[in-house]
Amino acid sequence: MTHRNFRYLLFCLTGLVFLCIGLTLTVIVFNPNILKPVIEQWVKRNTQRVLTINGDIQIDVYPHIEIQLNNLVLSEYQREQHQFVTIEAIYVMADLGSLLNQQVIAIDRVVVTGVSAQLVRDKDGVLNIDDLLNQPNETTPTAIEIAQAEIIRGQLSIQDEMTQQYATFDDIHLGLEQITRASIERAVLQTSLQLMRKDQRQQMDLVLQFEAREFKLNETIPIGGPVVLSIQNSAADQDLNVNLIIDRVMDIESSSKVEFQAHMRVTLMSEFQLQTARIELDTIMNAQSAGQRWRFSDLEIHAESFHPDYLRKPIHGRLAGDIEIELPCCIQTKLHGTLADSTLTIAALADMSAEPGVSFDVRLTQIDLNEWLAESTLKPEQMETARQAELSENSLTEQDFSFLKTNYLKGIIQIGTLTVDTAQLSNIRMIFAPGVEVEDPKLKHSIQ
Repeated sequence: MTHRNFRYLLFCLTGLVFLCIGLTLTVIVFNPNILKPVIEQWVKRNTQRVLTINGDIQIDVYPHIEIQLNNLVLSEYQREQHQFVTIEAIYVMADLGSLLNQQVIAIDRVVVTGVSAQLVRDKDGVLNIDDLLNQPNETTPTAIEIAQAEIIRGQLSIQDEMTQQYATFDDIHLGLEQITRASIERAVLQTSLQLMRKDQRQQMDLVLQFEAREFKLNETIPIGGPVVLSIQNSAADQDLNVNLIIDRVMDIESSSKVEFQAHMRVTLMSEFQLQTARIELDTIMNAQSAGQRWRFSDLEIHAESFHPDYLRKPIHGRLAGDIEIELPCCIQTKLHGTLADSTLTIAALADMSAEPGVSFDVRLTQIDLNEWLAESTLKPEQMETARQAELSENSLTEQDFSFLKTNYLKGIIQIGTLTVDTAQLSNIRMIFAPGVEVEDPKLKHSIQ
């Protein structure tokens, strides 16, 4: 075969290959729904979950590659009839050249609209996403990087059958920037949150705003940069604002047992009718044991509360100490400081296991109610009439203190001296669950 004939044959073969590729792309572009069974079978084979694409698949190739999948349903693990996630639409945009890169596939934008998911932990502590969390870490030669991703009109329901607690995130709007295999440069979240317990009808409605930078994926402690969290109560009769700021992540020496250290500030402001309260917290946050043990050291708390109908002036409090958290069960705190003109010490342990409880020991040196309580607006004769009516009612009706009975609280509140009007009481002890020792061994546990 001559060199000229060889070049002619090579040209024909190359043209045939490009013709086949062009025909394949043409079929896919004009009838992309032929990809449905391929995608659904891949998901079932790799996750043992059933993906159903009920809507159309749309593909555009100019000037960018744009793919949109509509009306998707993903089942629970090995339970085809139970829905885990439903999605109205998934949109992906990328350049053709980046999709052909063998090392890094760069995607310009991903938008997920109308996603609804449920997270369930059963009574045995098994999550309905354990199969996804326990997937083997298989490294692929091609990395995927996403410049921008969004979740619009999302909803997440959380059911915890172990603690009988439930939460619903509504109107989720999540924005992510510069996503790589190792990190997320920026994350912004806006959502409303509803909290409730199965045995209680009361619920709490909150609005959350969250922003973080330099999120580290595949790390035990994902925080790498500043974090801002804002929480507001959406109830009409109450205004609650919580702002949390992590503004300085510190470098850790390689020889230290501490895995993460940062400066954190929290401000809480609450207003309910005429009642106002403000709490400011400043602390150094430390983490150990793969994020299972947290310590908030050098803790300083400043608090103020006021109600014009009951107080002459605002009550101020200052506390210092430490808080230690050992996941998933225990929160321990030891604080000391002042409340009004009294010295205050607090030792407490909260157990968040399947049988939750709080042990505490609170001690105040003195309380002078004459100095703090507002004067009554009643005239002397009206006050005497009201007092006689109260005494008469108390003599006929047994007082009900059942609201103080609880299986969750056990401990002691001690007051050195209590001054009310012309009376002064000394060595007051209020005991919850008599005979309980609050010096639990867990209180002695600390992070070294």
